[in-house]
Amino acid sequence: MEFENNEYFNEYIEKYKNLSLEEKKENVEKEFHELLTVMDALCKRHGKNPKILYNREIEDLKKSYATQDDFVEAMFVYVHSVKELFASLMDVLEK
Repeated sequence: MEFENNEYFNEYIEKYKNLSLEEKKENVEKEFHELLTVMDALCKRHGKNPKILYNREIEDLKKSYATQDDFVEAMFVYVHSVKELFASLMDVLEK
């Protein structure tokens, strides 16, 4: 695996670091949701209609009193959902 240091990406991350914790968490959740949406669309484009893993932990983020634990648990769900969609996408592309 080769990593690249990119000036524009570094600037983007610096701006992210200046956000409040709540804004950072909202951005992370939004990014995961966008990733799921893109991967789902790619699967569908290649003829597969995968089911996206879901758990109520994601709903906990909508509570007005969501905790740090709620956030981390929801991100754990999102990570596994992405991994499953990635596996579906790889299955489609390898055929």
